[in-house]
Amino acid sequence: MLDCLTLEPTIVSPQTPIQDVAKEMFVHPMTHVACVVDENGRLIGIIELNQLANDIFFHIDPEEFLSEITSLDDVMHFAEESRKRFAVDTMQKPVWVKREDKVKDAFERMHENQIPGLPVVDDRYHVVGYINLLELLAVCLNVDRNSPMEEGAA
Repeated sequence: MLDCLTLEPTIVSPQTPIQDVAKEMFVHPMTHVACVVDENGRLIGIIELNQLANDIFFHIDPEEFLSEITSLDDVMHFAEESRKRFAVDTMQKPVWVKREDKVKDAFERMHENQIPGLPVVDDRYHVVGYINLLELLAVCLNVDRNSPMEEGAA
């Protein structure tokens, strides 16, 4: 069902510095989830763009986050955030779809995990593509994403 994918995934290793994860995402601006893969190319985690931005801005302006500390739990969270330097430090559990999965499956996984896109993996969990919410809608609505909209069409 998801065999019409056109987006190239952003793939990084666990030891990629978080600033470099962002630079890799700039290369693929339609992918808002980076795929973290191990030395064998298997998906081990994902990094959502909003989380990555939070982690990077934390290091740029930590004083902004200090004003939010009102409890010991906040202090512990601040300390944890200050240690995030690499992809492995900020990634969350892997979420994916396979090409043979249904559009419904992709939507449910995006919705349940509150992420704007998903890596597409093969049977060995190697990342072979990426689908975002907009592309998923295009599949549902049978929109040709490669042709311009006709004038007056909405």
